[in-house]
Amino acid sequence: MASKGSAKNLSWNRMRRDRGVPRAEKGEPLHGTDMDKSLPQHRVPLAMQQAVLDVFKDAFHQRFDGTLASSIQRIKGHLFHRDFSRAFGQEDSLEAYAVRWSPSRALAYMDLICTTPQLFDLFRGAQHETAMQDISVPGTRVTCLGGGAGAEIVALAGSIHFLCAPDFNAPSTTVDSGSRPARLAIKVIDIANWSSVVEQLDRGVTTIPPGPEFSSLQGALTPNVPLVEHDLFSLTFEQQDILGWEVQSFAQALQGSALVTLTFTLNELYKTSTSKTTNFLLTLTYLTEPGTLLLVVDSPGSYSTVRVGPASSATTEPSEKRYPMQWLLAHTLLETSNLGRSKNAIHQPRWEKVASDESTWFRRSDQLDYPIALEDMRFQYHLYRRI
Repeated sequence: MASKGSAKNLSWNRMRRDRGVPRAEKGEPLHGTDMDKSLPQHRVPLAMQQAVLDVFKDAFHQRFDGTLASSIQRIKGHLFHRDFSRAFGQEDSLEAYAVRWSPSRALAYMDLICTTPQLFDLFRGAQHETAMQDISVPGTRVTCLGGGAGAEIVALAGSIHFLCAPDFNAPSTTVDSGSRPARLAIKVIDIANWSSVVEQLDRGVTTIPPGPEFSSLQGALTPNVPLVEHDLFSLTFEQQDILGWEVQSFAQALQGSALVTLTFTLNELYKTSTSKTTNFLLTLTYLTEPGTLLLVVDSPGSYSTVRVGPASSATTEPSEKRYPMQWLLAHTLLETSNLGRSKNAIHQPRWEKVASDESTWFRRSDQLDYPIALEDMRFQYHLYRRI
C-alpha cells in the first residue's frame, strides 16, 4: 500500500502531467530543458489573474492619465543610463513603474509559485498548519530583497488565495476549517523608498474590491472577498542598500524566513559590484536556516551577463571576461560556500539547486483587462534550498 508521502507525490505528478508540465524523475532536480519553454498557460484561473491585475488598477487608479506614457518613457531613459536615483527618486515615478512593470511580473511569479512543487508545498503546508495553530503565530515568513515595486507582494497574496480556494466559484472564507488560508508575513527591502507603493498594495490585497469589474470571466471571484484576510497578512518595508548592510541588521531581516526572493535584482547587484554581491550571497548563506528557499528571477540569456575583471585600454590586453549571472550564482552558492569543508565540518552551510530554467515564458491571456498594454514575460528562474 502506498504511503501518504508517495500518494501525495503521485497526485502532484499526475496534476502536473495533466497541466502539460514535464514530470521529474525521482531525485532529479526540476531543470528546464527547452530553450524557450513556456510555463503552463492558465495554471491559475483567469479570474484569479484578473483579480491580481485589479489590485494594481485600483491601488494606482490616479496614475492612468495623460501623463503616464511620458513618465514611463522618462523612467526607461534613466534605467538605460543606470541612473536609479532619478528613475526612482519621486513618488509618481515609483507608482508609474509599479503600474507598468509589476502587474505582468506578479502574474508570472504567481504562476511560478503554483507550478513549482517546492514553492507550492511551502504555502500549501503552511495553510494546513494555520488551521491548527493559534492566530498569534506569525505564519510563513518571506523576505523580498529588491521587492519594492510590489510584484512579489501581490503574487504571494494571490497564491495564498489560489492555494486556499482553487474553486473560484466559492469565496475563500467558505472553505472548510482544514483549508484555512495560510498566515503570511512579508518583509520587503529595497534601496529606494517604496514605502508608499507598498502601503497602497497592502491595502489593495487586504481590502474588498470596489466592484465586480471582472465578473464577466468564468469562475469570477466573489466581489466581497479580498485576496487575503487582513488578520492573516503582515507586510513591512525597510529602505536599505543590501550591498552595504550590517550583518546584524541583515540577520534580523532574514530571521525565520522560509523563502527569500531576489527578483530582477541580482543582475543589477552584480553590475554594481561583483565582489560585494558575492560577499552578500555568502553572508546570506550563513544567515539563513536549513530548509530556507532562495528564489532568483531575472532576465534571460545575454541580458544577464556580468563583466568581471578590468576593462582593456589602448595600452593593455583585454582581461575582462563575461559570465552568465546564473553561473556566478551557482558558483557562489554551490562551490564557493563549500570551500574548506572537511569530514569534521558537516554543519558548514550550503545549498542545493531544486528547480531551474534559463529561459521560460509567461504568456498573458487576451481575455485579461488592464488600462494599458502589458507584455508577455520571458525570464530565467533558479530555486535553491539551504541544507
